[in-house]
Amino acid sequence: MTRALLRSPENMMGAFRLFWQARNEVLTQGLITDNWGGIYSCTRIADIMAAWAKYPDIQLLSYKMHPDAEISAAAYEWRENGYASGMPRNEIMKNLRLEHVLPQREMTLHIGAMVDDGKNDEQIFDWIRTHYRVVVLTVQETLELNRRNRSRICPNRMDGIEMRSTERL
Repeated sequence: MTRALLRSPENMMGAFRLFWQARNEVLTQGLITDNWGGIYSCTRIADIMAAWAKYPDIQLLSYKMHPDAEISAAAYEWRENGYASGMPRNEIMKNLRLEHVLPQREMTLHIGAMVDDGKNDEQIFDWIRTHYRVVVLTVQETLELNRRNRSRICPNRMDGIEMRSTERL
């Protein structure tokens, strides 16, 4: 199978379902807990799958510098001023962070619950496309956000951070 065919949210959903089933089995048998590693592979697969489903044409490794990235006003100002001043790209990037608005572990547990409830792939992808967000923030904004809530799904998690409009995404 070619890399292009492997790199699809649908293939990742198949992998997620298999790993989720294995995770559930080892938890049921008492062989391991989520904190001992039961959830980690599922979380990694869910993150990749969600990124490919939500942003199919964008590589997250370069998302900080992407013109269509969802970005805070402060991060945008930092990035644009850095460009304008001739600052090297790696120096601009040092003050920018990618933030998953949905905490990854909680997102994984939610997707897993949808699998357990018998939801089909399209229902799960609809939820992902609606709720999964990666935003570009400054280091300071990321610290403030993490102080408030780092581990639970919270609809107002981004309150207080001014975001720049991104109509193209």
